[in-house]
Amino acid sequence: MISEVRHADVGDIELIAEISAENLHESWSAGSLRGIFENAAYRVFVCGRLGYIIISVVADECSILSLGVSAGSRRRGIGRALTEAAAACARECDCSAVYLEVRASNAPAVKLYESCGFEYCGKRPGFYQNPAEDAKLYKFSII
Repeated sequence: MISEVRHADVGDIELIAEISAENLHESWSAGSLRGIFENAAYRVFVCGRLGYIIISVVADECSILSLGVSAGSRRRGIGRALTEAAAACARECDCSAVYLEVRASNAPAVKLYESCGFEYCGKRPGFYQNPAEDAKLYKFSII
């Protein structure tokens, strides 16, 4: 059973930093996460103690900046629930689209995003470092 997705608060910073460190080559530090919570352009959601998603909302566009699910909780629908929460937030904020970049080699994430209705719309050469890699750019149109 998936835990409920909810808006995160500053009490979730350590959890998000831990999950981020498990998932990303360049993870979010507690300090950078504090800055996220202080900026109205960002929204952060958590799913129990299992995963998080960070999005930005600027004008009529939403961007998924980071999504992480703890290693022992993958392939249980948590990433999908968080992605759907981001899309719902984008709708509530009258956004026309949700964008994201994903490492070209991250096949599980690509599969998740495509199954959620995101469409490939280009690439960003050399977008990622450590290791250097292209990003695939995806868009989800809000109707």
